[in-house]
Amino acid sequence: MQNLPRFQVDDTIAAVSSAVGPAARAIVRLSGKNAWAVLRSLLPTDALEEPQHRGVYDTFLMHVASLPPIPVMLVVFQGPRSYTGQDLVELHLPGCPPLVQAVLERLLTHGARLALPGEFTLRAFLAGKMDLTRAEALLAVLHAQRPDSLQEALGQLAGNLASPMLRVKEQVLDLLAELEASLDFPEEDLLFAVRDTLIEKCRLARDEIAAALRRIEERGLVRQTFRVVLTGRPNAGKSSLFNALCGADAALVSPVPGTTRDYLTATRRLDGLLIELVDTAGIEPVRAETNQNPDPTDADTITVQAQAFRVQEVRRAQLVVYCLPRNEPVTGEDLDAIQSLDPLRTVLVWTKADLAPEQPTVAASSDMLARLPSVVTSAMTGQGLNELEKYIAKQARACLDVDPLAVSLGRCQHHLRQAYSALEQAEALLLQNEPAELITVEVRTALEELGAVLGEIYTEDLLDRIFSRFCIGK
Repeated sequence: MQNLPRFQVDDTIAAVSSAVGPAARAIVRLSGKNAWAVLRSLLPTDALEEPQHRGVYDTFLMHVASLPPIPVMLVVFQGPRSYTGQDLVELHLPGCPPLVQAVLERLLTHGARLALPGEFTLRAFLAGKMDLTRAEALLAVLHAQRPDSLQEALGQLAGNLASPMLRVKEQVLDLLAELEASLDFPEEDLLFAVRDTLIEKCRLARDEIAAALRRIEERGLVRQTFRVVLTGRPNAGKSSLFNALCGADAALVSPVPGTTRDYLTATRRLDGLLIELVDTAGIEPVRAETNQNPDPTDADTITVQAQAFRVQEVRRAQLVVYCLPRNEPVTGEDLDAIQSLDPLRTVLVWTKADLAPEQPTVAASSDMLARLPSVVTSAMTGQGLNELEKYIAKQARACLDVDPLAVSLGRCQHHLRQAYSALEQAEALLLQNEPAELITVEVRTALEELGAVLGEIYTEDLLDRIFSRFCIGK
């Protein structure tokens, strides 16, 4: 990816912006000062010379390959009141891939060029339609694979980070204005008169930045922790496996089924990643609760609560380890439970391998077991534990690596720390009655770091790293 073409924003670009593949409708986008002129060459001779902003037009595309007229709906946005800040047209047409490709090729032969990855959003950023944190959040929304990741990305897209940082920027600008006023009128010693006020403004700005850093660190901590939940029927070897993976006797182990009534958690590092292990109660049927005021010491009440905790933890898991004792046959309850799990985040672990050299025969209806990844283990001998740990680390690495928002927050975290440090130094200089010139240098540094967070200060390399990760058409 070369930097130069990405910043040639005066030409007209085109790309398919809808998903690849057959569909009822597809969308082709055009953006640039000649967008309508390029499109006009494909329209009937009586088409409008100049469309209206937000105009919607039903018409036909002519002379596309050897095809008959193609019905199309055009949605027009005139610059600067468009997503890219330029004239922008969307073509909504039948989602037949060969037809869509033919239309795109015709546009490219009539004056448009193919958009580079993320170029529409890049133009939106350069036109001031969004700050850099929102552009990065949009990328995270497009790539979100879990509800919690989507929620976090949508929050940042809505301004959860940009809005407070814009407030801090205004506070720092006010601080800088007062300092520069004292430099313009040194004979009046304005700095002495407002020193306490400036110290308070420094503290308020630092407090806002510190709060943003805490939110980033809390969110990063959660995302850096990969949650693995052990489940299965009672006495399936879950607690023994949990202890073996933890390297300590964290869970009570007993040959009596149903020993675990709550869920236990432990955290350890695998391949440099933080893994949270969760041991849950064995799967048991529960009777419907009819008592409005159940006795918390009643065995049935405890079972209901334990199963509720188990279900909750399995839903929250990023990887579910379903334990099947190798010395016992697979039951219908096992098959029903496994069928309810997401196969993309489930691994079967055959436990107690020291008690049964051969894997038990399972019913033909359990073909789904063969399609799931599996590991044979023994908590007593250590068999398979290393293989299981490697599998967990591999899944954790894949899960944590596909989180685009983490890259954005890492970048913001660096600049916010620098801004905090500069304001801290400015406050120290104010308390020491140092000259305004020295304090102004620190405040300007803080302002530049805040500008870097919002994308007001950037490099071509930075924009390339961010926008090249978008797909073409976004």
